[in-house]
Amino acid sequence: MATETESTAGNGKVRLGGVELAVGDPTVDFAEGTAVTVCIRPEDVLARGITAGAPNAFEAIVSELEFLGSFFRANLTARGTNDTKFRADFSVNLVRDIGVAQGNSLTVALPEDRIRVFAGP
Repeated sequence: MATETESTAGNGKVRLGGVELAVGDPTVDFAEGTAVTVCIRPEDVLARGITAGAPNAFEAIVSELEFLGSFFRANLTARGTNDTKFRADFSVNLVRDIGVAQGNSLTVALPEDRIRVFAGP
């Protein structure tokens, strides 16, 4: 599970470092500035077919890439931040097709219906 602790931006959005994300969970109604934990499963991070202006899309740098047999686990950092780190699991085909490699940049998207937000760090 990818997690970050930050503060909410209010109105169904959370901010992780320099990345603002829309959250599809209608129960997320924290006051702005509330410390929260944001979670998304690594297999829910998208890296294929992301169009310009897609919701919750941003550039990330692959800081580590590990082959685990049937998939690759990638440690990612949002471009322009040092503190917005998360994990993603990518299929072997995706890694080959779009050229995912350690040190490379790629556009990822976090589907708002897959993001979970919990109170507290």
